Amino acid sequence: SLKFQKREWLDSSFPKPCSKSWWKPWIGGIYSIPERMNLKSILAEDNSAKLVKKNDVLGNEWEGFCITTEIVKNAKLKGLKIEQFFLLLPKSPIMLHTVKIYQNTGEFMVQEPIETNDFIKPDADLKNCSFISQNSRNEPIKVNAGHKMNDLKANGQIVYCGKNNSELLQVYLFSNNTQAYLNADLQVLNGYFLDKITCENNAVKYLAPRFYLFVDEIL
Repeated sequence: SLKFQKREWLDSSFPKPCSKSWWKPWIGGIYSIPERMNLKSILAEDNSAKLVKKNDVLGNEWEGFCITTEIVKNAKLKGLKIEQFFLLLPKSPIMLHTVKIYQNTGEFMVQEPIETNDFIKPDADLKNCSFISQNSRNEPIKVNAGHKMNDLKANGQIVYCGKNNSELLQVYLFSNNTQAYLNADLQVLNGYFLDKITCENNAVKYLAPRFYLFVDEIL
């Protein structure tokens, strides 16, 4: 759940997976998984959640929860542990999402792709939901969901908005190396973010964080 001003912004199937668009299964929300594994395989692994608090370098205390996935069934990535953090800064309209990876596969990972999906629904009617970004020519573009598929590689700002609310949800990517794609179709409004990690066995690695900010106008 991601609520602001009493409005739910996440699109999810909680508490059970379902089928939606071309995802089978589909859970929605926000999640990160190795690109070499599908969601069905991830759900079959050992998953757990707990409440956490973290301090940043300025001493600010963030709080939220951590979802841990320990991969033991997938032969190629057995030994990989993924911790996803969803953290809020009290009294601030912002959520931080980052991923901590424990690399114990016995292999040296080179440019291993980790994908993050978010599914946002700023309005009860998907046809009133849109994303705003820039195309490959750095021209501003706004795409409405609830219609035929329309996807693009995002450049510059990434913003989700709803026809019937004044707030915007802007996604700030901390690293320029994160590739971002946006998709709107008949059933979903979806952001897809791709990071790649290179690290030796027994290493611990963080993905570059992304911030979800509720704003009145695009920053």
